[in-house]
Amino acid sequence: MTILAEILITAKADFITARIYNYLDLFCIGYFGYIYYRETGNSVVIKAASFIFLLLGCLFIFISETNYSIMTGYLYCLFLIFISLFWLYRKISRKDEDGNILNQCFFWLSSSLLFWAVFYIFRMSPCIFLILQIVTF
Repeated sequence: MTILAEILITAKADFITARIYNYLDLFCIGYFGYIYYRETGNSVVIKAASFIFLLLGCLFIFISETNYSIMTGYLYCLFLIFISLFWLYRKISRKDEDGNILNQCFFWLSSSLLFWAVFYIFRMSPCIFLILQIVTF
C-alpha cells in the first residue's frame, strides 16, 4: 500500500497528491479505531465511533472546496480525544488485576494521543482565524 502511494505521489497523480493529508486522517481514524477496538475487548462503542467518524470524514472531504478539508483534521482530533478518554475511563472505573496503570502501554499511548489532539486544535484555531483575517485585509 505504501509503495503504491509513493509511486502515485512520484507520478504526481492529482487524486492522491491534492488530498493526501485527508486520506491520512481517514487512515489514522481506522487504524487507531482498530487498535482501541481490540484493546477494549471488541467494544461496540469504539466500533460505532470509528464508523461514524470515517463516514463524516468522507463526507467533509467530498463537500470540501479546498485541497485540505480542515474538518477532517478536527474530526480526527475529536476521535483521538474520544477514544483516549474512553480507554482511560474504562481502565480507571474497573478493578483491574493488571496492577499499576503507569506500567501499561496503552496508558502512555492514550495520554500522548490526547495531548497531541488538544494541541493540534489549539494550533489550528488561531491559524484559521489569521487566514480569514488576511484574506479580508
